[in-house]
Amino acid sequence: MYELESAHWWFRSLHELVLGCLDKNPKNTVSILDAGCGTGRLMFQIKNLGEITGFDFRDTALSYCRNRGLKNAILVDLNKWNATENQFDYIISLDVISDQGINDDILIFKKFYKTLKPGGKLLLHVPAFPILKRSHDKAATIRKRYLRKEIEVIAKEVGFTPIQIQYRLSFALPLFLIWKLFESIISSSEESKSDMFALPSCANRLLLKLSRWENAVLKQGLGLPWGTSIFSILQKN
Repeated sequence: MYELESAHWWFRSLHELVLGCLDKNPKNTVSILDAGCGTGRLMFQIKNLGEITGFDFRDTALSYCRNRGLKNAILVDLNKWNATENQFDYIISLDVISDQGINDDILIFKKFYKTLKPGGKLLLHVPAFPILKRSHDKAATIRKRYLRKEIEVIAKEVGFTPIQIQYRLSFALPLFLIWKLFESIISSSEESKSDMFALPSCANRLLLKLSRWENAVLKQGLGLPWGTSIFSILQKN
């Protein structure tokens, strides 16, 4: 991830989507939590937007954050985290509640709700469609893939008002299904290999262009019928 994030179309398009949802000119200082900050690339990009805190439960991830000069990246296991009430304006959670390390995703939703300030927003990204489960999921420690309706039900149950819950990367879904079929033919069921690898520059540019186009569609509030991921903006009442 650390080597790929700055150039790979998947990471770049996701980070650009998140950045487009944050207030660039807030009247007051904004507090942002990156819950599952990984190697810290997104934290690095938003570090000038307010008070940024990063949580991750892997020491290895935090070492990369330190390589980026990020000082407020903290070792925290969300399962054991005692959330402070009304602390953050934004929480960013990218492919975290779906991780094998999470014991109870609804409990994490409740903690996010508690620690957001009234009117605060959760920017949530999760893998979509169980049919896409493949060796990549094992390599990327993906515990669960969600449907849009599941996120909506959990969000409302916890108390969030959904501003947006949409599938993204619809163009990639048939590609990943083909890759899954190809993988099942040539690979052992015991193998686990991530889909995240460096692509030829022309392919990377094309996929980045397509994903940016979809980002623009999502920002207009237009829904996509399917996708490889779900992006949600959920607001605390």
